[in-house]
Amino acid sequence: LGLLFPAPPEKRIPVLETDRVLELQGHYLMPGLVDLHAHFGGEEQDVPAEYV
Repeated sequence: LGLLFPAPPEKRIPVLETDRVLELQGHYLMPGLVDLHAHFGGEEQDVPAEYV
């Protein structure tokens, strides 16, 4: 398992007082995912246009 883009050295990452540090050694980190699956209706799908 490799990294596509290695993280910059820690000294280059500014740390703010409000930051939270997560200890994720041995875990995977994924970017936020968005559910783009939707049924936008139509008579054949039995979803009234007013609902959408």
